Amino acid sequence: MTEPSRKKCGYRSCKVTGPNVPQVICFAPGCNRSFHSYCYHEAVLTKHLLSHFDGSNLEPPFTKIACTKDCYAKAQKQNGILSVDPEHRNIPWNRDGRDGIDDPNNSENILLRWIQHPGNYNRFRSPLNGMTKLASKQRTP
Repeated sequence: MTEPSRKKCGYRSCKVTGPNVPQVICFAPGCNRSFHSYCYHEAVLTKHLLSHFDGSNLEPPFTKIACTKDCYAKAQKQNGILSVDPEHRNIPWNRDGRDGIDDPNNSENILLRWIQHPGNYNRFRSPLNGMTKLASKQRTP
């Protein structure tokens, strides 16, 4: 993430000088611009009255930055997605009940009960007009 860079900072009014001042690549997906942590603080956070999006690094120097206000929104969303425990990102249908894994009222069981109820399977499988695809093909000359 952080690397010493010889290229110019992406901030137009950059006042940071020196060859050993690291720049950070923008954390927003698809953006490759690099900024100094100080420039990010001045150009994005202070200018737009925002707080830093990464809760694990709230004080400068920042290890994750956004180069613009638009990138800030993307980076904030990206950081939120990555900070969620992978186990909780996609909960399987048989474990999404209120009481967790042991709850019998999960999506899978609700769907099975509904489809087993008399008439529901036919409602699920048949088109609204009551004709099957096979029957409609036979009628066409």
